[in-house]
Amino acid sequence: MPGMSRDLLLPRARRGGHVAARRMRGQASVLVVIVAAILVIAALLVYDSGRMVITRVHLQNAADSAAYSGAVELARAYNFAAYSNRAMVADQVAIAQMVGLTSWARYYCLIYTTSKCGPFSTLGTADEIKTVLELFSPAQPGTATMSAYRAISKALFTGINKGAGLIVTVLNTVEQTLSLASRTYYGLAYADLALSEAPYNSVDPGIMWRTLRATDPNAQIANASLGDSVGAAGAVATGAWLAQTLRFTKTYNPTGASSTSDPGNRFHNVVMNSRDAFDSGRSSAEVLPFDTLISAFGDCFGDGFGGIDVFSLGYSGSTTLSTDNKTWTTKNGSNPQGDFSAFLAAGVCVINVPTPVGDIPVPIPLVIPISPSMSWANVTAGQKTANYTLSGSHYSGLQKYLDVRNLKKADYTAPAITLVAVRKQGTIATTQQLNQGTQGTNARTLPIAGGNLALTDGEGKQLMAVTASAQVYFVRPVYQTLPGHHYVEVPDQENTLGGHTLYASLFSPYWEAHLVPTPVAAKNGAVLSEFLP
Repeated sequence: MPGMSRDLLLPRARRGGHVAARRMRGQASVLVVIVAAILVIAALLVYDSGRMVITRVHLQNAADSAAYSGAVELARAYNFAAYSNRAMVADQVAIAQMVGLTSWARYYCLIYTTSKCGPFSTLGTADEIKTVLELFSPAQPGTATMSAYRAISKALFTGINKGAGLIVTVLNTVEQTLSLASRTYYGLAYADLALSEAPYNSVDPGIMWRTLRATDPNAQIANASLGDSVGAAGAVATGAWLAQTLRFTKTYNPTGASSTSDPGNRFHNVVMNSRDAFDSGRSSAEVLPFDTLISAFGDCFGDGFGGIDVFSLGYSGSTTLSTDNKTWTTKNGSNPQGDFSAFLAAGVCVINVPTPVGDIPVPIPLVIPISPSMSWANVTAGQKTANYTLSGSHYSGLQKYLDVRNLKKADYTAPAITLVAVRKQGTIATTQQLNQGTQGTNARTLPIAGGNLALTDGEGKQLMAVTASAQVYFVRPVYQTLPGHHYVEVPDQENTLGGHTLYASLFSPYWEAHLVPTPVAAKNGAVLSEFLP
């Protein structure tokens, strides 16, 4: 029909299908918007969660680095003390050497010269040797030898006595410096660690503060300055290991010790066991008899002929440190008089004995003991004994030194360094970094999602907290000797060095640092503090 809509001419079914299609197109748009919104929210949540995880991992790495740096500094302090102690032992051995050399030079001077060697007389040795030589006329070989020995021994003693006194004074000064340096270095290292309990400052925040901030500028060490439960947990952990670390070592003062068996007098025993062969070898056994090359040939008592030779019966001597660690002197248990040697002149004298049938030569053995020669020397802290002390020397005895407090343990690990590192919630980068540009007259950044998502447990101080621990431990090296080779390391064997077991102390520089699990109490305290208001 004219003027009638075409749709009216279509069947009813087809007209209903068009209307339904138009309505369904609107429903799909709403569904797309809803799904897109869910995806955006999920993406934001994943982004924020990922940022929180990454931040915690970064904070944990920073805390581990800080704790490890503290342990490294402490290990260096222990090793510095060990090297200093070894150098001090070497100084004492050198001082003992100077005392022994002086006594040894004086000993030969007393044997071969009739003049006084320092404040001592010859005790008759040289005069008696001269008398024995005069039994034979003209006795030229012995007289010439004695003259040569006298000139050499007198010059040797004079030079060594003066030089040794100066060397002792220098070594004594070096040891005093080493003692002060090792204790000062340790004190400064401990103070640098202790600053972890102080608020951060830009002047000198301490090694762990410096390392933590260098790794994560937004991190801080939890301590009392935070004024909350996390800070209290950090202060407890820090204070505990600081106290334990301080008690792990001890400053020993060997001067005035009453017994060498006292564990605190370890320095004495180490020094005495470290003496070199020149010194300790002389005290272990007498040196075999030796020929002095002093001999005489010619008339025997002006009637007959023969010869005689002078030789020693043995020689002993050593340098010993007194029990109170104040005096080095040349003496030992078998010979308290210091360097000692007995001499004997032995030979034969052939005398013509008249008989009715004529003179008969009769050999007469000669064995003439000669007075022993003795000499000694010493250095004493705070005083000079004219008859003993090295010329111009100054000695102060054994100096103070650092060592572990417990000397009975066979192995050591220092107390664990534990810290709690925190980072405030507002410093954690989340969706607040995503913005929609500037808006309005007063331009400003507007975050799309409205700011941080508080994904930590929320009720506390909005702090992310982690714990870290590091420890200084003693590594006992393992070595064995191969024929024709130097010492080489052999893994998985007993802890020995050249066949000698090494125990942890501040005489062996084998201290190293490593990360260790945080003690359960400290870790639980830090975790629980995040939940507290």
